[in-house]
This record gives sequence, structure tokens and C-alpha cells, in this order.
Amino acid sequence: MPLPSQQAKILRWCAIILLSGVPGYAGLAAGAWMFVKYRRGVETVTYADIALPWRWPEYQIKRGEHAITLGFALLQRGKFDQGFYQLRVGMARAPGHRDGRLLLAQILANSRRHDLARNTLMDGLNHHASDPVYVGAVLEFLLSRQADREVMSLGNRILAAPDGTPALRDTAALHAARAAYYRGKYDQADAYLHTGGLAANLNAALLIARMDWERGYRELALVALRELYQRHPEDEGIYIQLGEFLRESGQTDEARRGTVLHQVAHPDCPRPVIDRLLDLHRQSREDELRAAAQNALTALPQPAGLLALGDFAATTGRVELAQQVLEQARNRQPADITPLRLMVVESMLVASRHAEALEHVQTLLKQPGADPALTNVAQGLLAIAHFGLGDPVSGHSALMTLMVRPDLRTESLLAIANRLVAMEQRAPAREILARAIALDRQNQPALARLIELDLEAENLAALPDNLRHLLTLRKPPRHVLTAAQRLLRQDRHLFLPGRTELLDALAQALARPAAASTAAG
Repeated sequence: MPLPSQQAKILRWCAIILLSGVPGYAGLAAGAWMFVKYRRGVETVTYADIALPWRWPEYQIKRGEHAITLGFALLQRGKFDQGFYQLRVGMARAPGHRDGRLLLAQILANSRRHDLARNTLMDGLNHHASDPVYVGAVLEFLLSRQADREVMSLGNRILAAPDGTPALRDTAALHAARAAYYRGKYDQADAYLHTGGLAANLNAALLIARMDWERGYRELALVALRELYQRHPEDEGIYIQLGEFLRESGQTDEARRGTVLHQVAHPDCPRPVIDRLLDLHRQSREDELRAAAQNALTALPQPAGLLALGDFAATTGRVELAQQVLEQARNRQPADITPLRLMVVESMLVASRHAEALEHVQTLLKQPGADPALTNVAQGLLAIAHFGLGDPVSGHSALMTLMVRPDLRTESLLAIANRLVAMEQRAPAREILARAIALDRQNQPALARLIELDLEAENLAALPDNLRHLLTLRKPPRHVLTAAQRLLRQDRHLFLPGRTELLDALAQALARPAAASTAAG
């Protein structure tokens, strides 16, 4: 046993060592703080965050928030790789940063890393489960991936919780109602919409009108939409839905009157102007259409208006109008005319002026520094032009170049395929559609179109698997299911593997009400 005097010496030396270490530790902490704050630029960090061990978690969060802010800035300057890296580093340190998590998920989804995007969003519910903005973003993403049952399950959990705010409950109920609607479960959708009086919500009222229409209560839907439009004449969604239903029900005169009145009330809005042009086009009233198009050139000076007018010219094959729109845009916004130049090419293709289209698109493809997405569209138009000129070898070569390019958009591939089908080029169209499905199995329009082509050609190699997948998606088109059922019932396909089970599944799908098997609006 040490003597009392020896114990005192030990304690004294321990105190001396401890006291002499405090200034050293404080100095090291001060140096680290100055380095992080002034050299690394983390301005929110405090000396205490570094000096006090129990503040170190807060210090990591502040470093993460700084990295996220830096990532935002780098992405805005077009430095994608650096910005994405900073964003991921920041989210690892500050997982509760809502906007950073949403941006990270958006980037992952745009890169077709849908599983990673989903995991990123779902993990964020640990931090933002009571935030209606964040929950709405999660539900919207799940709807975009046709994860409707998951949306309803999550909505049910939120609605069953006693502590949810009205905004959170409304968000959950509306998204769950949309999910039920997409699956043809109209009674369940109604139940969601009437949760907490949500039926008074404008988006909910629109959804109710769509369900009434699909259930066969068409006049009831029209009455509801007319009343909604009277109360909200500025809402373009109501105007569009009412016009579509009126035209579908044969009430074209009322639809035209509504177009004129909406155009007068909202002269800067492109939609009624384009609707008027489409009406004149359908009626082949060329003189009136040309006059209306010239008026539209001056009435729609904004970029969105010119793009809408250019799209009309492209889809209807009006080359001169497309060129006029391009010239108007070149005089007003010379830095952003490539989409309109592509619309000029498309109008030439629709008008069967393939040689001119080929010349224009080749010029476009030679320009350096073009947006990759627009370059992909141009490459597809190049292929169409070659096929239109009777040069399938060059057409296939252009398609092969397109299909190995990065950042392909499945919507663009579907549009190219449809144009090729219109030109009786079904084999290359099928290749394009198969590529679109390989990129995104949830692309229902492309999948349905691919199945249609396989049914026409009686190409059964991929048909069973594709049909089974189509049956898992929302409201598969009845005409596709009927054609498949008719083909598979033929005796020559008696020994097709899985034929009986597939016919049973088709019969069950076709036994549902017709509205439940049409494309969702």
C-alpha cells in the first residue's frame, strides 16, 4: 500500500498532467475549428461543436449540410459528378436534410436507379414521416412506379395514426385514392376521398368526375365538371378534362364554344389556342386554320406558347408553320431553339418530305455541345428519314447508334417506334420498343405497343411473359387483351407453355368492368 504522502504525490502529478493537457487540447480544438470554418467554409460550425465530445454528432450534421449546399451549387453550375458526390457525402452525414434527400432521389430516378431512389425516399420517412411535403413526394414517386398497393398501404398507416395533421392526412388520402382509381377500385377510392371531407378538394373533385365517367355516369361527370369550371375558370386542368369529355361524348359544339371563351378569358394561355387549331385541322378548314395560326404566332410570344405551336405544326405536318415558329423563336430567344429545330424536322417527316428532313437533321447532329436528350431525338429522326427514303441499311445503322446512347428516354423511343409503324417498318419498331422495355419494365404504353406488334406478327417468343407483366399493370388496354385472348384460343397454339393459365388470367381481366381496363386519365 502506498503511503499517504505517496498518494498525495500521485494525485498532484495527475492534476498537473491533466491541467497541462487542457490548454493543449483546447489549442488543438481551436486549430481544428479555424481550419473547418475558414478553410473548409463550414460557417455554421462553432468551437463547442469540435471541442465538446457530446457535440460531435451536431458537428457531423453541420458538415453534411455544408456538403449538401455545395452539391446544390455544383449541380446548378453543371458540374454533375462533383455535385452528386458532395450530395451523397452530405446525406451520409446529415440524413435529416429533406431537400437534399429529395434531390438525391430525383437524380437516382432520372438515372434509372429506381430501386436506389425508392430506398432513399423510404429511408427518409424515419426523419420526415410527419412532413406532408416529403410524404407527398414519396407517394408521388411510388405512383410513378405503379406501386399502387404500396401507396394504399402507406396511406392506410398514416390515416390510422391518431396524431397526423390534417395536411398529412389529406395528402395520404388523395394519393391512396389515386392508387385505388388506377386499379379500378372506385368504391375504395371514394372511401379515401371522403376521409375528412377531402371530396371538397379540387383535385379530389376532378378524380371523382373521372370515376363517374368511367363508371358510365357520363352526364353526372359533365355536370360536375361544368360546375367546377364555373367556380374555377382559371384552372387549366378542369378546362382540359371538360373539353376531352365533351368531345368524347360528341358534344363538339359546346367544346368549341368553351375553347373560344377560355381563349378570350386567358389570351396568354397556349392550350385553348392549340385546341382551336386542332378543331380546325380535324374539320379540314384550311383557310381558317392558316389565319388562326398566323394570329397564334403573335398571340403566343412566350417560349411555352411557341413550343406548343411548334408541336402542333410538327404533329400535323405543317412545315411552313414550324419554320415560322422557329424563325420567331430565333429572333426572340436565340439560345434555346434546338427543340423547335427538331420540330421542323418532325413536320417534314409527317409531310413525307424525307430528303429535306434528312438534310436538316444531319446538320443538327454535326453541331457540338448539344443537349444529349435532344441529340437522341435527332438520332431517332435521322433513322426515320433514312427509312422514309427507302434506305433501311442506313436506317438500321442510325437506330443501332441510338440504342447504345446513354440517357435514352423511353417516351422518345415510343414516339420513334410509332412513327416507324406508321411507315410499315414494324421490325425496327419492335427493336426500339424492346429496348424501351429493357430500360423500364414499367413503361406500360411501350409494353402494350410491343405486345400489339407481336400479336399482329404472331411472334410468341416473348408474348407470354410480356402479357403476364402487362396484366400486373394499371388498367391494361382491353383491345390488346381481347386480341391476345383471340390468338391464344386458336388450336395451333394449343401446346404453348403456360397457355391455359394465361387464358385464365386474360378472362379474369376481361371480366372486370370495361372502365377498369382502359388507360387511366
